[in-house]
Amino acid sequence: MISFTGRFPAVIRDALNDSPLKVWDNKHLRIIPLPHLVVLKLYAGGFKSKADNVEVLSRNPEANLDEIETPCHRYRIDGFDEIRRELGR
Repeated sequence: MISFTGRFPAVIRDALNDSPLKVWDNKHLRIIPLPHLVVLKLYAGGFKSKADNVEVLSRNPEANLDEIETPCHRYRIDGFDEIRRELGR
């Protein structure tokens, strides 16, 4: 578990608000939407985070990259264009 508390609160708040899936109904553990996960990994930076994004998106070919790019622009996070090139789509 990684805590981004106080480091990137807008993305975390929006990810939790947009999270449609809870692992357990009576618990507070949620699965954040893929676009927010990509943004958080881009924010973290580094080769491992880039590789994680490429891997998760290559395993989800149905993912709409335009929908993922939208929060990248909203939060002014760079690097998604490089990931798109890496994926070839």
